[in-house]
Amino acid sequence: MNSGRFKTAPVLKGYLLVALAAVLWGTLGIFARYLYRLGYEPQVVVFFRAAIAFGGFLIWVLLLDKGLFRVAAADLPFFALYGFVSISLFYTVYFFTLKITPVAVATILLYTAPIFVNLMAWAFLGERMTAGKLQALALAVLGVFLIIRTPAGNPWRFNWLSLAGGLASAVTYGLYSIFGKKALVRYHPMTILVYTLGFGSLFLAMFLGPSRLLTLHLAPQGWVLLVGVGTVPTLLSFWAYTRALQLVEAGRASIVATLEPVAATVFAMIFLGEGLSHWQVLGGMLVIGGALLAQGKNKA
Repeated sequence: MNSGRFKTAPVLKGYLLVALAAVLWGTLGIFARYLYRLGYEPQVVVFFRAAIAFGGFLIWVLLLDKGLFRVAAADLPFFALYGFVSISLFYTVYFFTLKITPVAVATILLYTAPIFVNLMAWAFLGERMTAGKLQALALAVLGVFLIIRTPAGNPWRFNWLSLAGGLASAVTYGLYSIFGKKALVRYHPMTILVYTLGFGSLFLAMFLGPSRLLTLHLAPQGWVLLVGVGTVPTLLSFWAYTRALQLVEAGRASIVATLEPVAATVFAMIFLGEGLSHWQVLGGMLVIGGALLAQGKNKA
């Protein structure tokens, strides 16, 4: 009896950490909206988002345990690839998609990620594709589609570039869980975050260009928002999600993470005055139902 309770506790903690990460990620749109109103370009925002989070984790590790910096030289290419794909490439592709696509459509495409994560976890990590996972996936994805429907008065004309960008965002976003599961076999979450965000920041700096970085003029209000976007939906959320991957399967974690659009919708309603339709309420209930179903026992 007690052994079962002790066995369940870490898993429950893992799901709670994923839910926390999802809520924190849900604030990203608020920070981005205010930064764009101040005139900051997406390339600038994504660089500072990664760089500030990297700086925070670097200080954290220096204070916590300098030994966490140690990684095998043979693993550096892996961390470079991890940072390039799941930080710099994902950030760049996703914000490019947001530039050419309505936010609702871009987010719908991004949240096809759980499908890719579960397929990749099944193919590369040996995780079972159970009936319960498939049901949770269907429920969560349907809920996301209902939450972020494009308003009827603002029709969007389909184009292949938007589709390609959205699906590329989903794949690069989903690969964070796959890379993370592989890295956690040998390294502490803090080590992973420092090296991943470090390499990701480096690649983003290269994309932005040294001359552009040296000529940036940031207002005090902009700095506050940039520190916020680097801390709340990045540093804290990445820590929570990476720690959660030690306790739960990557596929199930990705399903619970679909709570993010629910949180984002609520934050948009509170801070931006965006209303919530009946369809969005239904979608939120479906997403939460999928997240709860994902916590159930595996089925053969």
